[in-house]
Amino acid sequence: MQYLIVIEKSAQNCCAFSPDVPGCIATGGTPEAARANMREALEGHLVVTQEHGEPLPEPTSRVVTVHGYVVPIVKTDDGYFAEPPDLPGVAADAATPELVETAIREKVARRLRADMEPPAPTAEAMRLEVEVPAIAGVR
Repeated sequence: MQYLIVIEKSAQNCCAFSPDVPGCIATGGTPEAARANMREALEGHLVVTQEHGEPLPEPTSRVVTVHGYVVPIVKTDDGYFAEPPDLPGVAADAATPELVETAIREKVARRLRADMEPPAPTAEAMRLEVEVPAIAGVR
């Protein structure tokens, strides 16, 4: 399966997460290390999910880039939600991915016009292929 992951960079390390698998995160000293650790964390998380008889999370998230900022678009129970990791407080929700993308583009542009020195974009996103082994006795 392929899951979208986002890697956020800080002065100390990098943190990776998948919007489709809440609570599953990994860190590393470099983006490459965070990505490798995230693959391991996701595979472990998915195995435990199967062992508990729960369905695997569907990889439904997508990503757009707005003025250089990575913005994950996540499916929710009520529609879609978007929030760029590098711009705290800038978020949008809407009924469709197209509407949330339009809304977040407007909000990011508005924030950048209002901010004298906006933070530099540091997050990156990619699809990560994850091996999900079949577990005997687990459907």
